[in-house]
Amino acid sequence: MTEKYQDPNDELISEQEELYYKQLDADLLKISSAADLEEYVRELEYGYKMGYFEEQPLTEYLGGISGVLGGIEGLCKNYGYEPPKDSDWMWFGRILTIAFPHS
Repeated sequence: MTEKYQDPNDELISEQEELYYKQLDADLLKISSAADLEEYVRELEYGYKMGYFEEQPLTEYLGGISGVLGGIEGLCKNYGYEPPKDSDWMWFGRILTIAFPHS
């Protein structure tokens, strides 16, 4: 039987899932190129397929993205992040839009 660990939201998670989240956190800090971001998105996709994220319709996920972007200043303050300065938000929008016909 796999040992279980407590996550910050008080849910029991497997050792494999805990390792996944730790690796995801580490890889997030390494993103410095489109190739790095591509790999990171593949890791997110893997985690979703493994059931590490709550299954949800695309509309809810896009709503979550919208909410994060709308409250980005508060999010940064709450988590101690520096707000993005040199981000190209238009390209982020292009990527989200172009992904629809390519999925």
